[in-house]
Amino acid sequence: MTPTVDTAAIEARANAATPGPWKKRWDGNTLLVESVHNDHWRELICETGDSSDHTDNTVFIAHAREDVPALLAHIRELQEAMRWRRVEEELPGNDETMDLVVYVELSDGTGQQARRIGWFDGVVWQYDIWEGYSIARATVTHWKPRVALPDLPLQEPQQ
Repeated sequence: MTPTVDTAAIEARANAATPGPWKKRWDGNTLLVESVHNDHWRELICETGDSSDHTDNTVFIAHAREDVPALLAHIRELQEAMRWRRVEEELPGNDETMDLVVYVELSDGTGQQARRIGWFDGVVWQYDIWEGYSIARATVTHWKPRVALPDLPLQEPQQ
């Protein structure tokens, strides 16, 4: 199971850290990570070691100042793109394939909610139909964009 990531706590720690950019530097004896405020003034962030064995760690730490906020922004974009939207609040673009939540009222007066794949043509919702049911009315209540599948080479299934 994937652990829950507390992006608010990560963002708070990133915001509290010394502003960047951070740069790695060899001072002749030690690898350093410094915040460079101008050409004449630097603030020491950390010392990472006294040999080239620590170069990868130093580079990682130095880039964290820009990488962590960039990753957090990307996470927010993905979360926004994948959230369920109420139809009353927002309609999708035309002919965009998406996931739908459809409430169906059956002819016998009972109802059920189901998730379907469909699209909106600007006027009418289109989705796969329930077979074997006499439907009196169907109402789309929520939608979200479908996740695009990556372009992967076709592979034979392993037996």
